[in-house]
Amino acid sequence: MGSHRVIAMVLTFSMLSQIAYAQKISFLDKGQVAKFDGVLLEQELFLQYELNRDNDTTTKLCELKLSQVKETIILDYDYRLKIKDIEIKSKTEEFKTRLNIKEDNIEFLENQAALRPPSLLDKWKFELGVISGVALTILLVAVIDEVRFE
Repeated sequence: MGSHRVIAMVLTFSMLSQIAYAQKISFLDKGQVAKFDGVLLEQELFLQYELNRDNDTTTKLCELKLSQVKETIILDYDYRLKIKDIEIKSKTEEFKTRLNIKEDNIEFLENQAALRPPSLLDKWKFELGVISGVALTILLVAVIDEVRFE
């Protein structure tokens, strides 16, 4: 029995065993794009599997190959999961580091502000800014009223 035939039977068996769970069966025409990842089998291979399904040796080979395929898929997904876990941990550490830096900067600025109380000049600058803003607003309102009524 050729290796292609065994692989085809295993894949068919694998596909048929997944039908009950995934229900992802789609009949495709030549050139049509598949809607999901999976295994594409020719109708002849499927029929060969159906004819040989009762053969005990074929069934055992299919089960063996299926268990190998499942193990490979499990290992692949475990590997991908570990990579994602590492990425998440890395991003979490990066976030914590950035947060700590920001907290340190805030603490530093608070300490600097506490060390130097506002001087008389700082108060005059603030008051002058407020008075200038109010005066400018009043002046603009007066100019707008004068222009509007002319």
